[in-house]
Amino acid sequence: MRPSFTLGLILLAAAGTGDALRAALQSQSATYYVSSRGSDSNPGTEARPWRHVAQVNRHGLTAGDTVLFEGGQIFHGPLLLDGRIAADPNRPVVIGSYGKGRAVIQADFGTAILVLNIGGVTLRDLEVRGEGGEANRGYGVEVLNERGDARLDSIRLENIEASGFHWAGIYVGGVPDVHGAPPPPAGSRYGFSNVRISHCTAHDNMYYGIWVSGPWPAWMGKTTGYANASVTIENSTAYDNPGDPDYKDNHSGNGILLDDTDGGLIDHCAAWRNGAANGSTQGGPVGIWTDESNDVTIQFSESYNNRTGGAADGGGFDLDGGVTNSIVQYNYSHGNDGAGYLVWSYGGAVHPLAHNVIRFNISENDARKHRYGGIHIGTSGGVVDDIKVYNNTVFMSAGIAGTGSQSGKAAVAAQPRDVWLGGSEPNKQIRFWNNLLISDGGVPLVEIEPGQDVAFQGNDYWATGGKLVFIDSGAMYGSLEQWRAAAGRESLRGAPTGLAADPKLAGMKSNETMAGKGPLSDLAAYRLLSGSPLINAGLDLRKEFGINVGKQDFWGAPIPPGGGLAIGACEVPQR
Repeated sequence: MRPSFTLGLILLAAAGTGDALRAALQSQSATYYVSSRGSDSNPGTEARPWRHVAQVNRHGLTAGDTVLFEGGQIFHGPLLLDGRIAADPNRPVVIGSYGKGRAVIQADFGTAILVLNIGGVTLRDLEVRGEGGEANRGYGVEVLNERGDARLDSIRLENIEASGFHWAGIYVGGVPDVHGAPPPPAGSRYGFSNVRISHCTAHDNMYYGIWVSGPWPAWMGKTTGYANASVTIENSTAYDNPGDPDYKDNHSGNGILLDDTDGGLIDHCAAWRNGAANGSTQGGPVGIWTDESNDVTIQFSESYNNRTGGAADGGGFDLDGGVTNSIVQYNYSHGNDGAGYLVWSYGGAVHPLAHNVIRFNISENDARKHRYGGIHIGTSGGVVDDIKVYNNTVFMSAGIAGTGSQSGKAAVAAQPRDVWLGGSEPNKQIRFWNNLLISDGGVPLVEIEPGQDVAFQGNDYWATGGKLVFIDSGAMYGSLEQWRAAAGRESLRGAPTGLAADPKLAGMKSNETMAGKGPLSDLAAYRLLSGSPLINAGLDLRKEFGINVGKQDFWGAPIPPGGGLAIGACEVPQR
């Protein structure tokens, strides 16, 4: 039970400031227990627990309090944490489980847990369940700042499993842009800062698995700033979030989306089998991506077998419209309907799409549907500017009609290529360095639409069937030498660069899946063998262009501080 308020005041007076003050404040907090064997007339102790979620909602929690639900039991929600709590980011309210296993918050047709207009909340070791994406109309965990005049601080979601919800398994941010919902309140802009979503799983939700966002800034008349700041999503998975076949105006069926955020990290995550039912004619879902954000890193993550039932996308990773100063590195994409690594600008984006890096990633047999590249850079409105793409490995085989179709609609043949660059207007300062591009079955290695400001330097191009294909401004070339001579590609200060050499790899087109089995560094394919001509054959990007290439390759091998790089994602050959 809670210590008396009088005792708390005495302690505060004696404590003063600093650590002693925090210790005094902590002495006022309490831990409450909820169990199906309890009663709401009990004091909420472990020996005499409460019984229902409604009693938690009624009780006057305060900063530093903890509420624990008995593991292995089902409790009917919704659970509401709102402005009645005097929130303190330094003394969070904690909601979790005790005993054996995780407690279940059953939401039926609405939201399971709503954290409304407060920060300083930790949710951990819980499972939230809805009635399925079609029947349910809520969120699994919704952390919402509906006032939005300033960011709220400190949200922790740890070891949460969310399934069966309409909009998202997990949502954090300002008032989200969802069709059919009322517009955000006037002046609403901001969501949360210092957010950590860790070891969470979201599956079988209709629109999103894990989603961080805010009010759509263009509609709010805002052209600067970001709704959220300092957001980490780590060691989390999103799978089998199918999308909405009846919603035609925008994407649905996404795995993990970090939207409208300044300073973000998606680390050691995985997304698979999302988006198959997406019905949009305007855009599509992606496994792991960010949009309208700044300074985001996506790394050590795997995105595979993601689909689209609509006109577009279904890709692995994406830096979408309005993303700046961001990095995609050490990731593995394979078997997706759309691009392995997409960089795409669109009309109406409120920030530029500029100054981004794609490095030390692997794409295997992406672009299984529609017309994508393993690495796909372009625009439907707004120039893509200053994109550095280096030391990636792409393998691409010919598409098969119907490979990506899982929605019962007409099969669509894939028209893949390793790299595609183009769009509605010329893009600027796109640089491809030291990439390994491999094709099979006559797939084009590179396709460049007219007017693009792009350089290819120091890359290796290899076709397992012996037929190299380059398409540049509508012309087709059958060798590196022809392409170089006619289009001026693969040269630096007048000297030829690049190779058309067998890379001598430990394996390829193996369709390995690492999620749930081991780290990406256990991937056997695409490692260089000791006799590979790609070892030390790449450009020295530090010397030539002043590029900080990072500390390691895809497998974690250190990059030597001096000299040239290898070509592709592997720096140190397999021993």
